Amino acid sequence: MRREAVKANLVVFIASFCTLVIELVAGRIMAPYVGVSLYTWTSIIGVVLAGISIGAYLGGVIADRFPRPSTLGWLLLLSGLGALSISPLINLLGKNLISDHLMVGSCS
Repeated sequence: MRREAVKANLVVFIASFCTLVIELVAGRIMAPYVGVSLYTWTSIIGVVLAGISIGAYLGGVIADRFPRPSTLGWLLLLSGLGALSISPLINLLGKNLISDHLMVGSCS
């Protein structure tokens, strides 16, 4: 196999692995807020699959517009930054959701 094909396969493997890890961790992240059920996991899987399909479409459009190897690097960098933002966002939003839920629950 050509060297470029090996590199491309390795990049796809690592990116797919990272997506799967985020999908599995999403169940643990969502559990304190919505519980762990079939509906939770179905929703997580649906959102991840929708994200993959939208990302593949937009990635194809961007790759056609900017056909350079550095484009993939920038897209992967932005994806990594998005993944790193999950923890701070869930801490920020989760605290607000819990406090709103507790206030609503205390009024009734």
